[in-house]
Amino acid sequence: MAGRSSEDLGACADAVARAVKGMDDLPESGPVFECLETALRSVRVNLRGTPCATFALETALLDLVSQRRGVSVAHCARRADGPIVVALPTNGVLRCGQRTGAMRDARNLVARGIRVIKWKWTPSECSVAALSDVLRAVRGECGQDVRFRIDANGAMSVDDARRAMDTLANTGLEYFEQPVRSADLSRLGECAVPWAADEALEDSQVAESVLALPGCAVAVLKPQFLGWSRAWDIASFARGLGRAVVVGHAFDGPVGLASACELALALPGIDRASGLDRHALLDAPPSIRVPQSSGDGFVRPSTMPGLGLSAADRSALRG
Repeated sequence: MAGRSSEDLGACADAVARAVKGMDDLPESGPVFECLETALRSVRVNLRGTPCATFALETALLDLVSQRRGVSVAHCARRADGPIVVALPTNGVLRCGQRTGAMRDARNLVARGIRVIKWKWTPSECSVAALSDVLRAVRGECGQDVRFRIDANGAMSVDDARRAMDTLANTGLEYFEQPVRSADLSRLGECAVPWAADEALEDSQVAESVLALPGCAVAVLKPQFLGWSRAWDIASFARGLGRAVVVGHAFDGPVGLASACELALALPGIDRASGLDRHALLDAPPSIRVPQSSGDGFVRPSTMPGLGLSAADRSALRG
């Protein structure tokens, strides 16, 4: 994802090519994460600084080992921790914009069965007061059970973030995602609205310490920027601290989205709407069906092994 990932397409492709040449064989049996580590142990050094490449390789290996075992990636990864999630709700994504447009777009999301709406927002787009008015209007028209998330992508100062959360505290907010820069989260503390860590979790040096901060209530995991195994480890750490876990996508293609859906379905204790709703870029040719995310407001398990992609879909992806 341009402007967000630490690697560009060329660096990602080079890392994958080097890793594939040096990988060890994927074991036929054993716990799936041990199988991944056996195959990738000798090439992890080639993947440093390229989490997207790591995610791509781990996704391919998980797809392969799960197909060999005749189960989905989620079933393969879940091991003995219990059954996978049957239906995980998704959140929709909107921007504040003009009130009329926001209301129309919110109605469309609710009509698809979505009851959690994530607003991408910064104060430069509209004021806190205007955002509060929009949120109250949406709940007034679409139902008081509609919940909201605000994502500021770290664009606010600590003082402005605290004031904004004070103003928005009674508008149906579940949490405020990455309100300030990662370096400022330690100064934020507990606020009128729980806050979530997103971009901060991509820094392996600080992820765990951020999750332990007072006020942090949610870990938002985008495995595309972490790698599959690392996302699983962070989720386990977060759950151990009593934090909620939400898995999201980064406007990935169908394979990346399917992989992120399998992660969300596999993680124990997931009880929040995921950020895995379909997005418009998936409609670009070749149009591939993502079996876990059909756009009905839920992520559901695939009935096919591996990532659930059909032979025709795989052929179309190969071009």
